[in-house]
Amino acid sequence: MTRLKRILRLGLLLCSLGLGAEAQTVSTVAPDGRPHRFEARDHQFFIDGQPTMIIAGEMHFGRVLPEDWDTRIKQAKAMGLNAVSFYLFWNQVEPQEGQFTFSGATDVRRVLAEAGRVDVLIANAALPGAGYLLEFTDEEIDRVLDVNLRAPIIMARHAALAMRERHSGQIVLIGSLSSKAASEQSAMYNATKFGLRGFAHGLRQDLHGTGVGVSIVLPGFVADAGMFAEAGAPQQRGVRTVPPGAVARGVLQAITRDRAEISVAPPELRLGATIGSIAPALAAAVQRRTGGHEMASAIAAANRVIGKR
Repeated sequence: MTRLKRILRLGLLLCSLGLGAEAQTVSTVAPDGRPHRFEARDHQFFIDGQPTMIIAGEMHFGRVLPEDWDTRIKQAKAMGLNAVSFYLFWNQVEPQEGQFTFSGATDVRRVLAEAGRVDVLIANAALPGAGYLLEFTDEEIDRVLDVNLRAPIIMARHAALAMRERHSGQIVLIGSLSSKAASEQSAMYNATKFGLRGFAHGLRQDLHGTGVGVSIVLPGFVADAGMFAEAGAPQQRGVRTVPPGAVARGVLQAITRDRAEISVAPPELRLGATIGSIAPALAAAVQRRTGGHEMASAIAAANRVIGKR
């Protein structure tokens, strides 16, 4: 079962990222103190140097009675699976807007305990928080803060407690270049992403020397998936996008190399974000001249239509 759990935690992640020519390695320590190594190289997966095939499935634990979770995980192993992905239904977590529940069928802590220890935590959920702040209700403000900032902080804390005890683990938070430079109609999104970036670097310092790494990945505009793609907004002049696979590779680098921060964006966006952090007035003027207002308005309007705030 220990071998299954090791693959469950690391294999599906690497499988979803794809295999390139460059070797990637994740090291971990078993409860008995023995070190283990998971590698992706030469278009294959390896555990402790031995070729391994990932056979993965998905468990929607919100559709299974909690008392049956352990049985279902063992049944997955009996079927020949060596990796399982868990899916959390947001409509179960937030049955009414602004009201969250993590008990019963949405007891994330229990399902993680059933699955075994967590070696890698990737916190990716976020709301766009798009629009002028004065148009937000107090409830909408709380919702953006809860999803974008409070939830990843709480998850990171619980994961870090167990990781610190065994001196091994990696926490990866998905932020945004919006954590470096502000933009129009993004006050709430900027607030949460600035906060998440500060939290990531602060927690990394807190855990220094414990064997637990903390990284934050900062994507720019992502094509074909995510908030920008869903909004269907026109691109700002001079702004290029990156494919989802580039973000996935950034996550993999964070895990395998324990990088403190990884920006996933074209060079001009990374430069613009840096300028925005040291000369915000100049960056705001450039955004206004290059279509930033139009793009921000389109994103905010699109998210209102699809019911996202």
